[in-house]
Amino acid sequence: MIPFADRSLRIQSGSHDAMHIHRLLIATMFCIPMVIEPAEAGELNAEEVQTLLFEGTWKIQVGAGHDYFIWNSDGTLCVKLYDPNDEACDDHGTWTLDGATICYEVQWWGKAEDLHRLCFDTVEIDSGEYDAVDFTGLSALRFSVGRSE
Repeated sequence: MIPFADRSLRIQSGSHDAMHIHRLLIATMFCIPMVIEPAEAGELNAEEVQTLLFEGTWKIQVGAGHDYFIWNSDGTLCVKLYDPNDEACDDHGTWTLDGATICYEVQWWGKAEDLHRLCFDTVEIDSGEYDAVDFTGLSALRFSVGRSE
């Protein structure tokens, strides 16, 4: 018999391996629910999303700065870079709403990050701050909503 084979088949109570497995199980039980729970708790329903669309200009966090989305009731989207008070839109697109899921497509904004076309649900992460959560469950955009500055 191979000398280490017996040890690899059973983990002794109180051994380093048993403590490691025990810690891993505890971490899994407590950490995973904390990651999932906030997204479920703050997810907006269809009526709340529709209200949010027209509440004001969306201030999208982009690195250290911000860009701005203006959702028009005719299904068009105006993207302004840096200054929400500029007369002209820097990029244009369209959007749809299916239940609580918003889908948009713009011409070039966010193309390098594959954000020029996106469908997402909205999760309130803090009072007045939101995440656009894509179908994978990851935050694609972080934004706040309000009147143009």
